[in-house]
Amino acid sequence: MKLNEENPDFATENKHTQKFGYALALAAALFWSTLGVLGKLTYAFGADPLTVISLRAAIATGITGAIVAVSGLDQFRIRYKDFTLFIVYGVIGVGLNYLGYFYALKFTTVATAITLLYTYPSLVVLFELILFHEPISRGKLCALVLTFFGIVFPHTVSPLPAWDGILEG
Repeated sequence: MKLNEENPDFATENKHTQKFGYALALAAALFWSTLGVLGKLTYAFGADPLTVISLRAAIATGITGAIVAVSGLDQFRIRYKDFTLFIVYGVIGVGLNYLGYFYALKFTTVATAITLLYTYPSLVVLFELILFHEPISRGKLCALVLTFFGIVFPHTVSPLPAWDGILEG
């Protein structure tokens, strides 16, 4: 059954879909919040960062495979010509990102690694300005300010010095 405005069950189905979307977003946030703690826990058992990201990728592949198996392959379509892009993005974009994150976890605290992780949008804006001479729009400036306060504010209400960890990273 297709969801569209002509279908009398559209409003009901749309509400269920929206609630399901919120539930998935909440689940993603909960799982994301365990990433640093579980990473540190795996280090306590002698794992290294490459092992941790390999384990993470295997778990994510298993979960994605289960979702595809339950929901059907028609929900998971990738054009053949896009495979290379997905592989490059997965290995370079996601893989190196997590490798850097888990190496940061190995050598510093979870709080410092997360702080460094959340600075990357600001770094992208600054690199765009420096490398590509792309102007900083009002929206980007607002995002930079919000990112700055989002990183610094939690540390200002904490007795721990924020700048030491950021500069160590």
